[in-house]
Amino acid sequence: MEDYTPIDCNFYDRLEEAATLKQRVRLFLGTEEQADGVISDLVQHDGAEWVRLTDGREIRLDHVEGITLLTQAT
Repeated sequence: MEDYTPIDCNFYDRLEEAATLKQRVRLFLGTEEQADGVISDLVQHDGAEWVRLTDGREIRLDHVEGITLLTQAT
């Protein structure tokens, strides 16, 4: 596994707020890839921090380049 690069604390706070409020989000993962869902938890394992979505997907935080909130209609 490649070395983990810690993310900015303010960005972590945005992810944590979205998780707490159970907001539907779009995570931008670079290379035009994205993941939509609701964040269920922020976890640490395998020497990295991860965002866990309610559908079970886990994405390493240093692979997330941005976040936007989605409306329920999306």
